Amino acid sequence: MISKFYKTIHNKYYKFFKFFFFLRYVLVIFLISSSLFLLIPKFIDYEKKEDIIKKFISKNYNLDIDSYSSIKFNVLPLPNLSIKNVKFRVNKKPINLNSKEINLFLNLESIYNYNRLNPKKIYFINSDVFLNNRDVKDFIIFFNNFDKKVKIDNLNIALISNNSSIVKIKKINFSNYGYKRNYLTGEIFDKNFIMSLKNNNQNLNFNILDTGIEANIKFNNKKFLEPLIGSAKINFLNNYLKFDFSYRNKNLEINKSNFKNKDLSLIFDSVVSLKPFFNINSNIQILDIDQSILDKISLEKIINNKNIIKKINGNVSINLKNKRFYFNFIENLSMNLNLEHGRLVSLKKISISGGQLNCKTEGNLNEDYPRINFVCNLDLNDKKKFLKKFSISSNNKKKKLRLSFEGSLNILSKKIYFHKISYNENYSANEQDLKYYKEIFEKILFNENFLNIFEITKIEKFLLEID
Repeated sequence: MISKFYKTIHNKYYKFFKFFFFLRYVLVIFLISSSLFLLIPKFIDYEKKEDIIKKFISKNYNLDIDSYSSIKFNVLPLPNLSIKNVKFRVNKKPINLNSKEINLFLNLESIYNYNRLNPKKIYFINSDVFLNNRDVKDFIIFFNNFDKKVKIDNLNIALISNNSSIVKIKKINFSNYGYKRNYLTGEIFDKNFIMSLKNNNQNLNFNILDTGIEANIKFNNKKFLEPLIGSAKINFLNNYLKFDFSYRNKNLEINKSNFKNKDLSLIFDSVVSLKPFFNINSNIQILDIDQSILDKISLEKIINNKNIIKKINGNVSINLKNKRFYFNFIENLSMNLNLEHGRLVSLKKISISGGQLNCKTEGNLNEDYPRINFVCNLDLNDKKKFLKKFSISSNNKKKKLRLSFEGSLNILSKKIYFHKISYNENYSANEQDLKYYKEIFEKILFNENFLNIFEITKIEKFLLEID
């Protein structure tokens, strides 16, 4: 019975089994042929194809290879050419890059016919680049213009200016295709960051993890070409900043700016020029401010950064309407600061209770102990109202007061020198009086940070002392 069953199976399905066993040989032949097809290129001397490979990379990726150590063919994970220790530069740009390895992933038709070389994608592995600040934009445009698949693993960027390092961005990973298309990660200031480009490169999101620093930028032009116009919203350490910007011809214009935190709120417009030298012009309107913020400002530390001061030039106008009377006796402040190659000139107009104070100051901040010269006039139309702010009564029948004083002060050594003090038109301080005012001023007002001079308790004590 069983014998008859096998015989029936054999007669009915003989052709099928015969075809099936034949496929075994076809499959073996196919596997052997495919293996040989992929393995034979490993024995080809690809350095003889150097000119073709260089020409292709230059034409399709705008990269000119200056030197390399070897070119080899790899079968896994996909057929690719591996070029080791590559030094190359961006076409017609002073941007040089070094890579431990570049992988060109090939189409099957390119494995033997390099005259029709058409890699599917390129990997840059363990790369380094040094960029001058003027080359940053060209470097971004270079990568943004790739129309072929590109992946970057472990790229380190060093930003330099005048042969000095500004900042290092390390361990950058980026791909312009796949699930994480235009998604970039890395390290800056030893902190991990994430950056992504969306909506055809018009929306840029940047986040430094675990720091509270986040930026959202919207560009009007997705090609990053001038004029570069857009808007930005930035959050850093509970400080919120938003503004519109326009960059063209080495000039950055910032408009409709709004800055806010728990101590300060202001709006400003600025124009920053980068060429031929750094220059900034700003108009700042302070909407709200807490007096405690002055305790956090150290003019001494600012003055000691002379290398930075030398590089900053510009004009800044500051206006404050003291709605909450944080400074008590100061109602409005208008100040213009002009800084040029370390020389500071300022004009201040301060509306106070009962009158107005006008001051002009100038000095060279590049000196080891910079001396600030000042000429000030205090005009009180209501002396009684002014003194009332300090809880000081006055029996003097004269309501008006005009006080003029000139001199110089040294912020670092906390010293002041009065050259002239006059009161109305009938008093001019003699040398002994000037010395007395100097001692009282340094003892009461100038015994701490310069900005603490404006503390109301100190001014009250000073007025009582000289009354």
